Amino acid sequence: MPDYKIISPKRTRKQQYVAFGLVYAIVAFAILINAESLFEYWDTGWTYITLFYMVGVAIFLSSADKLPEDLRKPAIHSILGFLIATPLFMIGFVALVKADILVVSYPLPVYLLIPTFIFQLCIVATSEELIFRVAIFRALHKIRWYVAYIGSSVLFGMFHWAAYGGNINMIFFAVMMGLLFAFVADKINLGVAISLHFVWNYGLMGGLFID
Repeated sequence: MPDYKIISPKRTRKQQYVAFGLVYAIVAFAILINAESLFEYWDTGWTYITLFYMVGVAIFLSSADKLPEDLRKPAIHSILGFLIATPLFMIGFVALVKADILVVSYPLPVYLLIPTFIFQLCIVATSEELIFRVAIFRALHKIRWYVAYIGSSVLFGMFHWAAYGGNINMIFFAVMMGLLFAFVADKINLGVAISLHFVWNYGLMGGLFID
């Protein structure tokens, strides 16, 4: 008689998170090692930022098997969510710019489109969502749901202190965006949150428009 083994849903989910983490690590490491030679206009500072984010995402890998059951979602949901949401968010962003609701100062030069796309998607958006909306949000969620929303968003805003030169208005806006990203990740899935984060960053940099 065949020896059937029952694999628990908990173990399957953990394997999914480990597999996702390995894919992220491989992609991030490949970018860390090869980006400067592959892309002529790759910013050297991005390489150091990639290394910093890789360390931060390690927090996610170390806590993935301790996440609350009600916050675990199959990885395929996030993948499909990202693939469906990204073109929709891009269309929406362009529509808002065309309607003069959002202002983009200048289109991104053509030679920067690909390296900026890769950096903003694979490193910035993905890493920050894993750090703030997975590791931090879900750790704080064990206290109270509102502590998770407020705490992770405030930390997200403070994380951008240097980028915004200590501008309180910009930091407050980052906190508000953190709340939005947290809501999307919590109520829909992580993939859609990564998509929204990426399109927002890339769009504001002019990546959705050609110079």
